[in-house]
Formats: sequence, structure tokens, C-alpha cells
Amino acid sequence: MARGFKFVTPKNWLEPDRVSSLLVKLDHRSGMVTSVDGRDWISFVNDLKLNDTVPVKVRDAYEFTIGAIGYAYFYYPLFTIVTEQVLRVADFAVAHLFALRSDLPKRKTFQARIEALRALNYLDEASYTRWDAIRNLRNRSTHPEWQQTWGPSSLDTIRVCVELVSNLPWSYDANTSSADDVTVT
Repeated sequence: MARGFKFVTPKNWLEPDRVSSLLVKLDHRSGMVTSVDGRDWISFVNDLKLNDTVPVKVRDAYEFTIGAIGYAYFYYPLFTIVTEQVLRVADFAVAHLFALRSDLPKRKTFQARIEALRALNYLDEASYTRWDAIRNLRNRSTHPEWQQTWGPSSLDTIRVCVELVSNLPWSYDANTSSADDVTVT
């Protein structure tokens, strides 16, 4: 356990990761402190919904990714893995937006795409700064120099990604689009 997470075996795979026993939640109304389990993480992310204007492909990629969050209770590193994937879903969302919208200039990289959105006034400076932070986190998680461990604080990163993706200019019928050839770089 010196690593901060359990070594999974056939015998312990359904036992909570030891670090999970350290996590609690506070009921602000009653002041009661109780243990947290995977159902709490699932409830949290299930409350984070992408807007209906976001294309089905992006919503499916997001839901595919967050479905594993409850299992972080049993294997703590899943917080990191899920969050890294959500960062990639955010990148995919921006790439998908550019593939769908003919009014957006063709751009090959995540950075160039968010810069174009800012230049076209689709992103204000605050939103651009948040997108650039997501891009940096995505880059660091994709090309790590160390083993990252994000833990429950990653839930805030997931929330930010949901807000940012939902607020992209999806100004068409996203559910009937046919942009299948989206490249994420």
C-alpha cells in the first residue's frame, strides 16, 4: 500500500481501496459526516449532464468515460484514468465542433482550435483561459513525466469540462449531424 493504492488481486478486487476509507462527505444541513462510496461518485457525475445541444457522439463519449467513476471506490487510480479521458473528450468535442461547422476555419490542433474560437468571439477571455487550462491538463496527462494521481478533486475538472463543452457554439441540429471524420491531435 506504500503506492497509495491497492495492488488488485482476484481476492481483493471487490474490496474498497484503502484510501477510500479516508474519504467522507459532510451534510451541510445536518452537520453529519458519513463515509463515501462509489455510489456517491456515480451520483455526482450523473448530475453533470452535457446540454442537449451537444452532439450525441460527444455525449456518448462523455457518458462512456464517466461510467467508470464509481469503481474508483474499489481502485482509486480510476479517478485519474476517468479524468484523463474526460480531458480527451473535451478535445474531441472541440474537434467535432470544427468538423461540423463550415464557418469555422480548419485547424489541426486543440490549441489552434480554441485560439480560433477566441478570435471569432465564440470564447471570452475567461472561457479561453479555462479551455487553455484543460488543453494543458490534457497534454500533461497524455505525455506525463510522472504517475499522476488525481483523486476526488478530479470531479471538479470533470464539472469544468461539462460546462465548457456545453457552452460551445453548437448552433445547428447536433443530433442529425454526420461529421464522422473527426481527428483529435
